[in-house]
Amino acid sequence: MFDFLQGTLSSLGRKYTMAVTGFLLGVFLLIHAVGNSFVFIGKDAFNAYAEQLHSLGPLVPVAEILLLIIFLSHIFIGITLFLKNQDAAGSRYAVKTSSGGETWGSRTMPWTGLIILAFLLLHLFNVRFVDQILPIADVVEQTLAYPLYTFLYLAGITA
Repeated sequence: MFDFLQGTLSSLGRKYTMAVTGFLLGVFLLIHAVGNSFVFIGKDAFNAYAEQLHSLGPLVPVAEILLLIIFLSHIFIGITLFLKNQDAAGSRYAVKTSSGGETWGSRTMPWTGLIILAFLLLHLFNVRFVDQILPIADVVEQTLAYPLYTFLYLAGITA
């Protein structure tokens, strides 16, 4: 057990943990996007999907807590790795070259992560933490009736 913990806390272990938590978050976002795409079929289909999810009862809060742990772990480890890399780099190089397999995606990952985090918070405040009187399809329709929210949702989904 100690070896596992020690390995996880190493620089390489943290990078593996970032990869695993990032993969899990990506899988969640993909599944969630597929479920939310029921809104394009119609209000009844989307409401039925939402009711099916809520029928899982206590599994929903358990899943939400696990997702929160995964999100917070990913964010915390990402920040610590970033700061550690900054310390190790010292001063900036005079010439910036792309080496070591660095891609546009890997260079922009911190920014797309921040956009996704902002989008997630916007989504939670617009859909999850609202009065549950209206059917969810109506809540989504009312939210997207505002052009700014529509733009922010499109930006978040694109990220």
